[in-house]
Amino acid sequence: MTIEILLSLTAVSLSILAVGGITNALWATREENPAVNLDDTIRRAPYHRLHNIVAVERG
Repeated sequence: MTIEILLSLTAVSLSILAVGGITNALWATREENPAVNLDDTIRRAPYHRLHNIVAVERG
């Protein structure tokens, strides 16, 4: 093997390791989406913005 091949393989290997490390770091720090309470979401919905579009019963 020539020195050019060894240097090329080293550069490719380091690049793959860098991409893997970045992917691992981003995967570990991502935020988990909290569970959504559907009843609470519907209760807090901005129905007052729909008065020109849909007839909304007050209750």
